[in-house]
Amino acid sequence: MKDKIKKILGTLGIDKYIIEDNKKESVELFFIRKRLDMRRMTDIREINVTVFKDFEETKDGETRKFRGSSKCVLYPSMTDDEIKKSLSDAYLAAGFVKNEFYEMPAGEKNGHTDVASNIADKGLEEAAGIVAAALFAEDTRSDVFLNTVELFVFRTDRSITSSFGADVGYTKWNIEGEFVAQAKEPQDVETYRGFE
Repeated sequence: MKDKIKKILGTLGIDKYIIEDNKKESVELFFIRKRLDMRRMTDIREINVTVFKDFEETKDGETRKFRGSSKCVLYPSMTDDEIKKSLSDAYLAAGFVKNEFYEMPAGEKNGHTDVASNIADKGLEEAAGIVAAALFAEDTRSDVFLNTVELFVFRTDRSITSSFGADVGYTKWNIEGEFVAQAKEPQDVETYRGFE
């Protein structure tokens, strides 16, 4: 997809850009008491492209240089014509953004990094099961219990490529969620806790 975007950028004469390719997968579990009420899996990919347009304006004999930018979001399901239109529209919009000219730092080519994680060697479903089991292992009383639990396990792949020389990326895993603990006596009380 990145090569296709670069090719279309070239045909449009856009030579300054940043491409951020973001892919996020998740397993999401929703419990009522200890019963799994709903399970959902997601697989989302979007590509954010920022285009830059350099231009000058002369006013009262003084020439000022500007670097405008605009962003568009592309999806793998888009046709070449749809991608071309989005990029072209973003480039047009960048011409109306009058940021004083600034230099972009030279990018680095650090390749792809896997962020250290103790769940990276497990699948999303297995990791979610381990965390759910750990939460419910402590839910052993009848007077105080976990009323609801929402659990999310994410795997994020992100890469950044730019015309300024950047070519980097990373993969990271993340677990987050929330639960409501409830006590019935001496009065009905619920407490909320989020975690990550």
